[in-house]
Amino acid sequence: MTVIIFLSAPKVRHGTFLVAQKIPGAITYFFLNQYVPTRHFEKAVPWLDRQLKLANRFAPSQNTLLPDLIKNTKYVFERTRFPEEMAILLPFLERLVESFPEVFLARIWLGKTLAFSDPTSALEHLEEATKLLPIDDKPYRIALSIALREKLPERFQDWCGRFQKTQFGGHHYLAYNTLFGGLGLRAMALEVIDANGVREIVGNTGLQLGDHNNYDFPLEKPVNIHSMRLHLGVVPGVLVRVNQIQFYRGGKLTSSFTKEMALMSWSGYHLENGDILLTSLDGEIIDLYLPRKNLTEVDRIQINIRFERPGLGNPFPCGTPP
Repeated sequence: MTVIIFLSAPKVRHGTFLVAQKIPGAITYFFLNQYVPTRHFEKAVPWLDRQLKLANRFAPSQNTLLPDLIKNTKYVFERTRFPEEMAILLPFLERLVESFPEVFLARIWLGKTLAFSDPTSALEHLEEATKLLPIDDKPYRIALSIALREKLPERFQDWCGRFQKTQFGGHHYLAYNTLFGGLGLRAMALEVIDANGVREIVGNTGLQLGDHNNYDFPLEKPVNIHSMRLHLGVVPGVLVRVNQIQFYRGGKLTSSFTKEMALMSWSGYHLENGDILLTSLDGEIIDLYLPRKNLTEVDRIQINIRFERPGLGNPFPCGTPP
């Protein structure tokens, strides 16, 4: 009877298949947890190797067993602190990258492990990592450390300059999406709620780094604004300064606010100079509080904002290293 139910119920078959895919990762994590807290990484590696071999047998390319393999590898690698501990994982990481060359974190882990023993190869893997996720800070941090340690001033200038300017290629999550379907350095949206509680969200994908720029948010129809929020599909470690908000009706400026504004971010930190340091892995939301007086019906909102990436170390941001 059980076999008949299994064969005749697609949802049961599918659910069983999904559960079965989780078993190797769960078993591996159970044994890793016996060795990693006590820093016996040499005993943890064989279990990662077993999971890697199983993932390779399951399918020749990225497959449904890969996420749990990456999760377990991350659990082990992020608890290493010294080059000799990372070196224990080196053979496994090389096999991981060979099997799945387009996995960003695998390239990062291998590049960081090779940073002391083979800086040239490390930088090659970090270059590949930037091709996969140009906006992520991890490869730049490791590359800049290598350039400083190995006295490579030209490499330092190159990697530092690229970090300051790169703003494409954001994060995408396995299990969920933000309002923007991922994070990078290009997307934002203004949420406007009128006096009747009706919400309108206006997007803008023209974000630029470095300068004070005006960003337009045209509304579908004139509204009396009750509240506003700025949604940022932006990676952590970005400085944001909202300088001015202007309201328009029929092409004419009706009101403008600068110092009268009060801002509150959901997870960022507000600095004394007016910048907001973004820290969220899920994008940021900034509530915009304006004086109620002088707000009339508007059909377009213009916000002057500066976005800037801070440096990853000194000399800042791309000075000549000692």
